[in-house]
Amino acid sequence: MSEIVVLQSAEKDWFELYRRLGEPFDRAFSSTVQLIAMNPQIGPTWRIAPFRRRLITGYPVGIFYSLVGKRVVISAVIDLRQDASSIDVQLRRLQP
Repeated sequence: MSEIVVLQSAEKDWFELYRRLGEPFDRAFSSTVQLIAMNPQIGPTWRIAPFRRRLITGYPVGIFYSLVGKRVVISAVIDLRQDASSIDVQLRRLQP
């Protein structure tokens, strides 16, 4: 199982979504993070390198992460009900 590192930007995103969506969202988020930890390449690559995206089941939300050695670095948790180019702008700000 890969080590998970959650950046402050992703923690902020998660908290804002958790406040709106509550405990069921948190459970779905945690399950998705566990799935990513067990199989880091499960998320398809996104349009902006080095990010991958994994959808959170039951929500229009994606976890955007990258693989750094044996670690999974979660950079953002984004509501996908927006234009993909808007998501790209957010991710470009987070590129290493």
